[in-house]
Amino acid sequence: MKKNIRLAGIFLLVFVLSNFAIAGHGELFIHGGIVTDDSFSFDPYFWTFGSGVDIPLGEIFSITPEANIITYKMKFDTFWIEGSAILNANLGNLFVGAGLTKWFLVSDKSYSGNTEFALKLNVGATGESTRLRFFLITPFDNLFKKGMTVGATFGLSF
Repeated sequence: MKKNIRLAGIFLLVFVLSNFAIAGHGELFIHGGIVTDDSFSFDPYFWTFGSGVDIPLGEIFSITPEANIITYKMKFDTFWIEGSAILNANLGNLFVGAGLTKWFLVSDKSYSGNTEFALKLNVGATGESTRLRFFLITPFDNLFKKGMTVGATFGLSF
């Protein structure tokens, strides 16, 4: 029951943010990509799919809330839902930002869980309707040491 409530809440948030973007207050994007650990071995690697919206905060800054699904080998019997909010500085077609993220495990098995809040850093570039981003997630209790997650996404903006 808790899992279904989490899923409904996340997707409701994405729906509200999408409507906010469509109403002209921000730019909606959808993306897909790959995630691995800080060894860059890609063993294991995970697929990520999600959406978010860039909400301008003046000329340079924007806040970017997003929701992502992270899955191993495209199997959805167990997957993570990642919610994050990032403050970005936009410098022409380039952006750099930092924010908070939290992951929730969803499983059809008897286990579930979530992570503590972590720091999410990202850097990327936007085209007319495309977006390429690289990101790093590091736990606050072990900043830039062990247990980091790195990834890259490519997406479309609307």
